Amino acid sequence: MGSGSSSRQPLAWIIVLMLLTVTACQGPAPSKPFDVVITERDTTLNPLNPKWHSQVQEQRLPSIDMCSGAKPYEPTCTSQPTWTVSGGAGCSEGHHNWTWATYEGRVLWDEHSDPWADDDYNINLFRPDHAGYTQANPDHLLMEFNSKLTIDGFDYPESGWWHRFHEAVDDSFNAAYVMLGSPEVIAFGVLGLDAGAMKCFRPRHRLRSCSLAPAPLT
Repeated sequence: MGSGSSSRQPLAWIIVLMLLTVTACQGPAPSKPFDVVITERDTTLNPLNPKWHSQVQEQRLPSIDMCSGAKPYEPTCTSQPTWTVSGGAGCSEGHHNWTWATYEGRVLWDEHSDPWADDDYNINLFRPDHAGYTQANPDHLLMEFNSKLTIDGFDYPESGWWHRFHEAVDDSFNAAYVMLGSPEVIAFGVLGLDAGAMKCFRPRHRLRSCSLAPAPLT
């Protein structure tokens, strides 16, 4: 019995240390409109379906109007650290990121952006609680992934779903829309905002992985 108890101790210590690390990294309690509020975590301890502070405290989607027109990543709007990734054409101020996160929901095809811009596949995610939405994008959370870094390498085998989806996207919007359907997904990536020429900060979930159940082919 003693040896069995001893063999379980390392795992227990690992779990305790992981939980302590998560707690230590949360920082001050969210207090500003564009602070991310984490109430759940997935099995890898990443935030699960996080919301903005204004959604939780005021039941309102966040807007820069709530912080005197300041930008969402500035101290007037958020008390949390962010990091910036340079944007492509149409994203003059780059992507401003808050955290890695997992979102669950249903999706619909949006578009394949111009290959001379950022060459992204864009898919809209819908949740009944509007987690992650903003007033600038009030009806969905935009998910995106760079096709050169992803889809172009998923083309084998030629009979595979991703190869056929690649062909559907290249064919037309309707072909991609119909093939993707509206499956339930679990998507992991970076939660952030970007600002185009109109400075309307839109939520974007930069994908790193996505598990989906595509609609059956007919």
